[in-house]
Amino acid sequence: ADCGFDACADCAMCVGLTRCPGESGDLAVAIPDEAGNCECGDGLQCFQADADVPGCPVSPLGTSTTRFRANCLACQCRTAAVAETAGLSCPLFARSPEPDARGDCACPADAPECYRSGVRWCLRSDTTRELHYFSARCTDCTCRAALDALDLSREKPCPSFARRPTSDIHGDCMCPSARPLCIEGAWDAGQEARTQTQREGPLCTTSHGWDSSNLFRWNCADCTCAPVEGEGERQREIREDELLQTENGSYLKAFLTIDMRLVNTLNTIEDWSQVQQGIVEDAAGHQVFNNAVGGGMSQLELSSASAFDKMELLQEEEFVKLDTETAYAWRLRFDFGVMWTEPTAEARMLQAIDQTHGPEQNVSEHNS
Repeated sequence: ADCGFDACADCAMCVGLTRCPGESGDLAVAIPDEAGNCECGDGLQCFQADADVPGCPVSPLGTSTTRFRANCLACQCRTAAVAETAGLSCPLFARSPEPDARGDCACPADAPECYRSGVRWCLRSDTTRELHYFSARCTDCTCRAALDALDLSREKPCPSFARRPTSDIHGDCMCPSARPLCIEGAWDAGQEARTQTQREGPLCTTSHGWDSSNLFRWNCADCTCAPVEGEGERQREIREDELLQTENGSYLKAFLTIDMRLVNTLNTIEDWSQVQQGIVEDAAGHQVFNNAVGGGMSQLELSSASAFDKMELLQEEEFVKLDTETAYAWRLRFDFGVMWTEPTAEARMLQAIDQTHGPEQNVSEHNS
């Protein structure tokens, strides 16, 4: 976490307090959000010490003009000077000609999504990413119509070597499984001689502006797709010792190292060993982590399932300070298994497209 602020206390934990300061002194009613941040209410903005410009450290990273870390000793909520937003105006395409009290403009209802330099998502005045608002000081922000996942008119034609004949709604094409690595620009290397750990070559720029290993802009003039050992159709056979055997079938073994910060809110739990048992040893706690894996895997194009293997507490440290809640730092190892399941209707449709415009046909056209 980011502990680069002198105003932060308890930086061994970074977020060690769970009570926000209040004028009444009744700290029990002022509880931070799940990230450990407090909110300035009543239209107030956050300032550090005697600073004239709003901006306070927030967890896990960055700064905000309206929120602050609960362990920031020099953060203050006060009314922003009128001069800070005076003279600012919103462009003609914005919802209103005047910015709000934070110096932000809003996109209109018919063009609700903000783009900065042609890339979707913009920044508010407090530097937080936002899809529908942007800083009045932004000179390259525009508002566009919302992307609709069902709007097929946004699809663009892909080159013959791509996985599918048309792009996604963002205008990006995908490399086929036989040649999964995207290369942008000239690249002269032994494509057939690489291994899974030697992934050389440049990546490709997507329509969003970031690089990808298998996606590229539909109109990229010098993007190609290359084969890579261990990926796509060149995956090696899975060994028996790499499988987790359960009554429901075989799963591919995997594990996560998880760092957790837990705070005993208002020190209401007297026996913390019960918490450890509930997370590390009990089936209900195991199921929470297993569900998290399943939720993450569901974001992939292929349907999948997960199975719990074991949970181990690798390291722990207790932080006790006078007049604050006790905090605990844990490092867990979570072993689990994953397997592919019956494809969804959408996945079957994509597979049908691939069979019609398969990689074999695409590769031959590309080589010719």
